[in-house]
Amino acid sequence: MTDLQIWVSVLEMGCFYGLIALGYLLVLQGAGFFNFALGPYATVAGMTTAWLVAEHEVPLWPAAFLGLAAVVALSVLTELVVVRRVQSRSSGSELPALVAIAAVLFMIEQSAGLAFGHQPLAGQSLLRTAPLEFGGVVVQPYAVLLIGVTVLVFAATALWIRYGRSGRLLRAVGDGEATARLLGLPVARVRLLAFAVSGVVAGVAGLLFAPKAGSSSTAASGGR
Repeated sequence: MTDLQIWVSVLEMGCFYGLIALGYLLVLQGAGFFNFALGPYATVAGMTTAWLVAEHEVPLWPAAFLGLAAVVALSVLTELVVVRRVQSRSSGSELPALVAIAAVLFMIEQSAGLAFGHQPLAGQSLLRTAPLEFGGVVVQPYAVLLIGVTVLVFAATALWIRYGRSGRLLRAVGDGEATARLLGLPVARVRLLAFAVSGVVAGVAGLLFAPKAGSSSTAASGGR
């Protein structure tokens, strides 16, 4: 493997972890909470898609949509059922909610193993074209899609946060939740939005990186 080929691989991994970091930032900004389950969520997206395609012969794009929808639902349920309830019962304390998230990670791992099996599943590439070759460096189609979508996601998020009404609400709540409540801003709705959007970002990351890393239930407990 040449040095340039290694850098292509590094770029692929950087895009995946960059998207996960963006998901962390969105939840932290909009909900003031560090949802460290986003890495496992990404794995679930890849596993769901691969399982539907391999075991049930579901067409690739519908399977990918269902995988992404599963992650968004999981992220929203984490806020509604776990984080919100635990924080309301602990006077807003973050530590009990973080402990609850650790339980969620265990649940994801066990549930993924029961649903999809414990054998690794081959990731499904959403772009199926011939690899690109540049001076001995081979760039796989999934890498092109991963890099391109990462740039688009970061650009779209920056524009949304700066110019979108819901994006500005996200910033306002992140700057001070107590003040936002006094001003009558829909804090609960913004928190839910932050979890949902971060789920979308994590799901996209998982779908696009799965062809490189594969997916397994053991990876769901701690990301890739």
